[in-house]
Amino acid sequence: MRDAGQAKTGSLGRLAAVWGGLLVFVVTLALTFACGDDGGSSTVSPTPQGTSAASPAASPTSAVAAGPCQVLRDAERYRFVSRAIIESPETTENLPEGEPTPPPSLTRDFQGPFSLEYIVDAAFVSPGSFDVQISGGVTPFRMIVIGSQGWIEFPEGWKATEPPLIPYQAPTVCEAIVPGLDLSQAEATEDEIDELKTLHYSFPKAAAQQSLSKIFGAGSDMDLLIHTLDVDLWLSDDDEELVRLEFQGKGLYGNGRPLMVHVVLDVRDINDDNVKVEAPI
Repeated sequence: MRDAGQAKTGSLGRLAAVWGGLLVFVVTLALTFACGDDGGSSTVSPTPQGTSAASPAASPTSAVAAGPCQVLRDAERYRFVSRAIIESPETTENLPEGEPTPPPSLTRDFQGPFSLEYIVDAAFVSPGSFDVQISGGVTPFRMIVIGSQGWIEFPEGWKATEPPLIPYQAPTVCEAIVPGLDLSQAEATEDEIDELKTLHYSFPKAAAQQSLSKIFGAGSDMDLLIHTLDVDLWLSDDDEELVRLEFQGKGLYGNGRPLMVHVVLDVRDINDDNVKVEAPI
């Protein structure tokens, strides 16, 4: 497994330059899962980007929209599921009218269509405890973080590790997108998600600004190429809690090849005492 792991890690280094360190982080964890018992040659080494706990400054018109993100920051516990899909089909398209022209040098030598999908299903307990199941484009695996301690579940059992950074955390995704939305300019419609009454807001062609740099990392292809996002926001019927956030966008490389992103964040059980994180060993 050692040679295969080293070869795959080299490929991940190239992907990190394309997609940002955060996106390939969970793939590296999967390699650790697959190769971690070969004498310790595989490690969790890349540093994910776009996971800063700092909140971006809200514009005056977004004060109401920033509230649900602050609820997450202040919450003692909750569950969240983040789903991220990054795709680049093997086609070429013309640039839509009004879109900024991409740098001609920004092209990627992809062989065939490219698609990555990750699902992060997590329980969070303040101040820094997570019980996380990672699935999607990798073999499903579980990890637990409690403060400065971390564990990853292997077939033979749990093993202690340096606490891994959890990708696509709910406050990070929320604060990257929601403060830039002006709820006063959108008409709310009543909706229901998993038997929860919600208010649904839609924001077509919202300016991406620095949103994708906060999620995928500054200088990632998503940050450089995608300039507008179609955003849908579901809040509790009192407008105070985030229930679901969904956004998608598309950009083009210099050669006309499209790059597409689709992210869905669901939040449940805010301050529910049944949400717990416990050390596995």
